[in-house]
Amino acid sequence: MRICLVSILIIISLSISAQSDFERLDSHDGLSQNDINFILQDSKGFMWFGTVDGLNRYDGLTFVHYKITTPMEYPIGSNLPFCMVEDKKGNFWIGTSDNGIWFLD
Repeated sequence: MRICLVSILIIISLSISAQSDFERLDSHDGLSQNDINFILQDSKGFMWFGTVDGLNRYDGLTFVHYKITTPMEYPIGSNLPFCMVEDKKGNFWIGTSDNGIWFLD
């Protein structure tokens, strides 16, 4: 009886913990590439994804791509960002694996 009760409680707890609020995003949703180097949520709530094909900003609906091939309205000197931090003023510092550190305001 006791083993049966423990088994039922384990099954119930597993089924509750299996529910998730996560959403899967990939290149079919507008992400420039599926290989992610980093993820950052900024102070305004935007999600930033550093991929092996540029930097992506996600607003919850659409992606904006920042990479060398983008027109100069979104300049970034590398398509290989590997880290990013936001400073106290809301500026971004982006470390790249092939072209140094870039500043984005």
